[in-house]
Amino acid sequence: MLAEIIAIGDELTSGQRLDTNSQWLSRELGLLGIPVGYHTTACDTLAAGVHAFRIAARRAQVVIATGGLGPTADDLTRDVLSELTGQRLVLSQQALEVIASRFSSRHAVMPESNRRQALFPEDGSLIENPDGTAPGIKMVLSASDGWGDGEGAVIYTLPGVPAEMRRMWEETVSGELKQVAGKNRVLRHRRLKCFGAGESAIEEMLPGLIERGRDPTVGITAHEATITLRISAWADNDDSCREKITTTEDIIRKTLGHLVYGEEDEEVEDA
Repeated sequence: MLAEIIAIGDELTSGQRLDTNSQWLSRELGLLGIPVGYHTTACDTLAAGVHAFRIAARRAQVVIATGGLGPTADDLTRDVLSELTGQRLVLSQQALEVIASRFSSRHAVMPESNRRQALFPEDGSLIENPDGTAPGIKMVLSASDGWGDGEGAVIYTLPGVPAEMRRMWEETVSGELKQVAGKNRVLRHRRLKCFGAGESAIEEMLPGLIERGRDPTVGITAHEATITLRISAWADNDDSCREKITTTEDIIRKTLGHLVYGEEDEEVEDA
């Protein structure tokens, strides 16, 4: 199972805001044992949105999108889903009542534009938003139509407001995906800090270790004069993760010797 995360908004593609939602969701998916293969950022146009969702839902089995569910004209995620699936948008009375109740609880009149937030593709399911007026939308796409690389795909669209998105994830989406993902797994990372050789030189000294598809994976990044090697291992339990990481770490330390000068605090993500 592979996941893709789509972040929607002109404020993201223009660089005015940093996309922290995708980072958070990637970590949460990792806790469920679902690897994230792609991050995509799309601007607030129908064409860009349809293109991004079509590519994502063709190559990934889980697509999580944030943003574009507001009441204004540039909030087009529901229109994107309609175009993607060929389903017309219909008014959900359930969603409309929930949205209206948000305003009435504040003794306010609901603007007509907020009715847009109650429009769903015909086969779309509501994801309740306890804290805002933008309900999420869940869509299931059939394997017989080639979605999800022939395995089928599920799309969850959530608001871009981090607090709303996170609560909806925790109360609805994560529980559903946990059942799909099956047995919980553990993801553990360890970072080794190196100094005294460049990124390419260190990579050449570790033939095969940084190749994709290896278990555990070893990533390499450079910041100023420091090279960081990040070892990441999946396993069914913590001890198996530690064993995988320790074996690879021993190879790195023996090969690089004094170039390894330290280790960052271990980062643990336990499902």
